Amino acid sequence: MEETLWKFARKNRDLRELRQDIAGIWQDDAARDINSRYLNPHESDAEEVLEALQKQYTYITEAAKFRSLAREEERSAADFTDKMTRSLHATEKEMALVFSSHEETLRLHGKAQDLIPKIDQLIQSANSSCQGALDRDEYNRSYS
Repeated sequence: MEETLWKFARKNRDLRELRQDIAGIWQDDAARDINSRYLNPHESDAEEVLEALQKQYTYITEAAKFRSLAREEERSAADFTDKMTRSLHATEKEMALVFSSHEETLRLHGKAQDLIPKIDQLIQSANSSCQGALDRDEYNRSYS
């Protein structure tokens, strides 16, 4: 499109230069009539069209850049989504393991709680056995 705009601008310049070259020679009523009715409006219309086409080309170029940026962002978002999905699946697996470990901990804690009275009883039994042995040793020492 850039080349087309350049050609369009060049042809308008060529026509303007040709008109300037013949202006000194072609100065009769017919020339003034043709210039005012056709050539002058054509020249101003051509300038407006060229300006509008250049703006359109600029906007299209900018839009293409933004489209390219949007595609890059889309790819980046898709990559991020994939990473987050994989992380979510890994977290779900870890959570299942954590819940399983928590249940096992609660089960073992309950068993430990059930054993505390028996442990206390064994400690008391051991203490009384030791106390009995100490008492016998003291008795034996006193009467020996």
